[in-house]
Amino acid sequence: MTVKTRSYQVPEQTSTIAKKAFPKGCPLMTLRDHLGPIFDDQSFAHLFAKNGRNAVPPGILALVLVLQKMEDLSDRQAAHAAQSRIDWKYALGLDIDDPGFDFTDLSHFRDRLVGDSPELLLLDAIINKAKELSVFGKRDRARTDSTHVVANVRSMNRYELTYRAFEAMLEELARFDMEWVERHIPVGWEPKYSPDWVSIKIPRQKKEREKVFLVWGEDIRQVLDSIESDDPGHERSLLPAVRIMKRVWRENFTKEDGQIRILKKKSVQRR
Repeated sequence: MTVKTRSYQVPEQTSTIAKKAFPKGCPLMTLRDHLGPIFDDQSFAHLFAKNGRNAVPPGILALVLVLQKMEDLSDRQAAHAAQSRIDWKYALGLDIDDPGFDFTDLSHFRDRLVGDSPELLLLDAIINKAKELSVFGKRDRARTDSTHVVANVRSMNRYELTYRAFEAMLEELARFDMEWVERHIPVGWEPKYSPDWVSIKIPRQKKEREKVFLVWGEDIRQVLDSIESDDPGHERSLLPAVRIMKRVWRENFTKEDGQIRILKKKSVQRR
């Protein structure tokens, strides 16, 4: 395994471009400028990945968790932001041409992080500095700590998994039998479910997020019911994307007395 080594300083080219783009600064640049010794790879040294691709410095991944919470992003959206946005590159101390990291690195890092409470406490230090600098919105101040941040990002990934599974099912159904899709899938769904996930914005407030998620659950159930009632046991119901969607739906929703409800996920807890 190759471990990247770096200094605390933001690369000169990144700093120059960021300051031109944000002459008055921005929240992420302010956060980076004030993190100082908290933003430290050595503090997370044993959380480096043990195998696979060249390791992403865990100090970077720890800060990404905070940035994800600030902007309510999924892992895929956060990885895209680190690759494409100058304020993120500045905050993470990345070269302007740094290719970023694979979004799966974040879920693997979170799995390693949750089992070690000392590192969660260190993540709290980063979060506290962000709150001190008013980087988080007012609504986040009452309940923003490391376990809450990790749990919040897990929730966002739950939404992405469901959305992408639904999108994949609709695409596979269209390839298999476009006439059936035209008969059963509302025309208005094409712009609703065809955009790439990176462009999807989930509401910040929990109640509003759950309203969106519930609509997805109802739409998915409508399609699954159509598949089963139209021709039970037909090859269509055995398509891989359909089978995956059925499992994802069962893990996230339930139907009781004709009403679809969201299954509550257990919160991340310190061990």
